[in-house]
Amino acid sequence: GFTSPDGFYYTESTFQATAAQTTFSVTHIVGDVLVFKNGLLLDTTEYTETSTTVVLGTACTVNDTVIIINMRAVSTSVYYEDLGLTITAVTSTTITYADQPYQDILAGELLTFTNVGTPTTYTVSTINTSTKVITFTGTIAGAAINDNVFRYRAAASTYRPWTRYSADVTAVTTYTPTSITIQNGFESIYVNGVQFSEIDYDLSGPAIVGFPGAVTGKITVIVYAPNNYGVPASNVTNSVAYSVNGALTYTFASNPLAMEVYANGVILAKTYDYTASAANYNLVTAIPNNFTLLNQQTFARDGAA
Repeated sequence: GFTSPDGFYYTESTFQATAAQTTFSVTHIVGDVLVFKNGLLLDTTEYTETSTTVVLGTACTVNDTVIIINMRAVSTSVYYEDLGLTITAVTSTTITYADQPYQDILAGELLTFTNVGTPTTYTVSTINTSTKVITFTGTIAGAAINDNVFRYRAAASTYRPWTRYSADVTAVTTYTPTSITIQNGFESIYVNGVQFSEIDYDLSGPAIVGFPGAVTGKITVIVYAPNNYGVPASNVTNSVAYSVNGALTYTFASNPLAMEVYANGVILAKTYDYTASAANYNLVTAIPNNFTLLNQQTFARDGAA
C-alpha cells in the first residue's frame, strides 16, 4: 500500500537585537539549528545552545539581525537508511568500511547489514572515521564483505534532519570532506558563512570542485538526511535567479513559512528585508542592479518544528 513520506517540521525565528544582546529564545532540539547573524551562517563554535535558547559568544550591536532556523524530521514507519557504506572487513564486534558515510553515525544508534525483512540490529559503541572502523557493543552476525550498512529508524521516531561538517582551509580550489560523503542534491554549502549556490561549485565524486576562486577560511557543508522516499527529508528545492534592477516583486512558488532567499550568498531576513506569499516575495528595498545572484529555497513543511 501507499506509504506517506516522513514528516518534516520547520520554524524560522528572526530577531533584531538590542545593544549587547547575546541570548535568543528558541525552543528546539540541540544541534538542529542554523544560526545566522547579519546574513552569515555562524559556526557552531560561535554560540552555545540549550533546548530553549541560543547564546552568541559575541554580543550583538543594536539592530543586528539574527535568524535561527530549526528543523525536525519524523519517520512515518520503520525504515532502514542506506548510509552509503560497503563493508571491507569483519570481526566479531567490528566492521571496516570503504568510503565515508552520507550522514554522521553516533554511538547508541542501531545498524544492520540488510534492509530486507526485519533484520537484527546492532548498537554502535564507537566509530573511527580515520580508520573507518565501527565497533559494536556486542557480537554481530550476518555481516559480510561487500554488504551495505543501514541505520534503523523506528516508526514515529524523530531523527536528525542533517549532518553538519566544517573544516578550515587555505587557498583551495577543490575540497573533499574527510568524514562524510556528499550526496548530490542533498547538500547546502557555505564558505565563511556565505552560501554557495549551484553556480559556485560542482561535485565530482566525493570532492567539491569548481569554486569561482581559491577559498580560504571555513567551509561548512549541510547534508540533509534522506527520508523514507530516499530524497532529502527537507524536500528542499533551490531556484537560482538574478535581480532585476529596481524590481520589488519576484515570482517564486513556495511555502512562505519555510522558504529562504539568499542574495549573493547572504540570507535575507523576513519582515526586515522581504515578505513572502505562496506565489512570490516582495523586497522592502529594490536591488539596484541586474547581477545580484538570488538563490531561492523552499522546504516541504508539515508544521512548526
